[in-house]
Amino acid sequence: MTTQVVLPNKFTKYELNNFLGNIISENLEPLDNQFIIDLTKLEFIDTGGVACLYNICMWLKEVVSVEAIFKINTINPTSENKLSMCYLEDCGFFLIFLMGKTFLVSVE
Repeated sequence: MTTQVVLPNKFTKYELNNFLGNIISENLEPLDNQFIIDLTKLEFIDTGGVACLYNICMWLKEVVSVEAIFKINTINPTSENKLSMCYLEDCGFFLIFLMGKTFLVSVE
């Protein structure tokens, strides 16, 4: 089964618990073996949000071998979504998790 987790339009330290609660159980086990992390609604992400997203994706990938698929808007992102995607790009997030592809190139 696959679980879709939609990041809120503003992903800050105040949304971390909700995000993590969709991925990790109280026993620190993944809730599924595959997650689709939907970034299409994201309009703002702060450094705490980037750190949380990076850390949980690394944990899924390297520690528990769970697949994370990223849903991104590559056709016509809103200006706010594009800015947050550019920020993630500048942080190197897509280089690590999309195998060097950028959010401007379709990964499907």
